[in-house]
Amino acid sequence: MMILVIGERNRVAGRGRPLELMEREAIALGIKKKMSYREIGDSIGRDHSVVSREIKRNGVRGELLGVAGSVLG
Repeated sequence: MMILVIGERNRVAGRGRPLELMEREAIALGIKKKMSYREIGDSIGRDHSVVSREIKRNGVRGELLGVAGSVLG
């Protein structure tokens, strides 16, 4: 397991805060508006890789299941 030291806190690499329902809805809206993952990430203050992973985990044919994703994930 890899540990990163950030300030005075220890944090396991790859473990950030979970997406909130509003962020999932913003991702779904961004997909509907045909925004890039980077544009969506910038709009919600997250990295584009977070957006990509969320869509891969909870997306169906490019449409995010906002409510189902927050309940399941």
